[in-house]
Amino acid sequence: MEYTVLIQPKRGGYTAMIPALPECRADGKTEQDAINKVRDKVQQLLINSKLTTITITENGHQEDDPWLAMAGMWRDDPTWDEYQRLIKKYRKRPRGRK
Repeated sequence: MEYTVLIQPKRGGYTAMIPALPECRADGKTEQDAINKVRDKVQQLLINSKLTTITITENGHQEDDPWLAMAGMWRDDPTWDEYQRLIKKYRKRPRGRK
């Protein structure tokens, strides 16, 4: 894995930090020393952790949403627009008449 390392000079040396992992920060007398120390911290974090992935849709619901199975099911139906027009007409009819 590759990580971007932010290196900043500080009094008496350098600080190295992984922006994606803010808890992984290390100080060293030289840039290389700080990089080596932050590398050790990342390796230790990975040894004591587990990587996994999750999928979250734009609306915040997980992929197991039962309505997703119906999404797009009318996409290729040539009668869809006519069906929608008839529904609109039905809803606009005066009450009490069928």
